[in-house]
Amino acid sequence: MVMASVKLGIGQINKPTPLFYRRFLNVMLIAVLPGLATVLSGWGLPQVALNHALLIITFVGGILKLLGTFMGNGQIYADDPNKKA
Repeated sequence: MVMASVKLGIGQINKPTPLFYRRFLNVMLIAVLPGLATVLSGWGLPQVALNHALLIITFVGGILKLLGTFMGNGQIYADDPNKKA
């Protein structure tokens, strides 16, 4: 498997995020971060510590999405010539 060149920057906003990162992001946002939040809530932490931990988990998810926005693999979406207007 050959990985395309990954670029970070404002110029990559309208370009697709690499597939490996989209898969990683899906796993993190669908399984890992909610699972971690569930485990932390069951540990019996004090309410303040639990609130801080949940804020950090939410922040990590947001940072991952933001990073994906600025990440591109050099490809450009092409218009479908068969698409009806």
